[in-house]
Amino acid sequence: MHIYSKAVENAVCILTRLAQQDSGTVHTVQKISQMTSLSSPTVAKTLQQLAKAGLLVSRKGPGGGFFLNQSPSDVTLKAIVASIEGAEPFSQCLAGLASCSEENVCPLHDKWESTKKSLVRFLETTTLNDMVCALVQKGFDVDALDKKKIESETQ
Repeated sequence: MHIYSKAVENAVCILTRLAQQDSGTVHTVQKISQMTSLSSPTVAKTLQQLAKAGLLVSRKGPGGGFFLNQSPSDVTLKAIVASIEGAEPFSQCLAGLASCSEENVCPLHDKWESTKKSLVRFLETTTLNDMVCALVQKGFDVDALDKKKIESETQ
């Protein structure tokens, strides 16, 4: 089950990998594509969205590329989701009803509301630094995980 879209997943992947690098290091689209095993067009589109939202800085010209605009401990998953999805996360009715609102609730509204609040709290309190620390603490080889993911997606 995915709690956010593929586009957000790509953004989290890219930003987590950038957060693992030396602060202020400029990375090209091609380098980030290699680091994440995502296609260059996907990386380029995602980087532009993240730069527009202020999470990354874009430097043009020779020696140009992208780098984090903030410390990884200041970038929350909620900010990443908002930079890609725009609206408040999980704002749509879980049952898919257009008429569902606080005034006109669907049968799942009350049950979903508490779960939604927990998910939003998780996104608000989890940072890129938390992601990097968890990977390191658990001893994950991110390159090996990316290769396994690519292999499973192509089968």
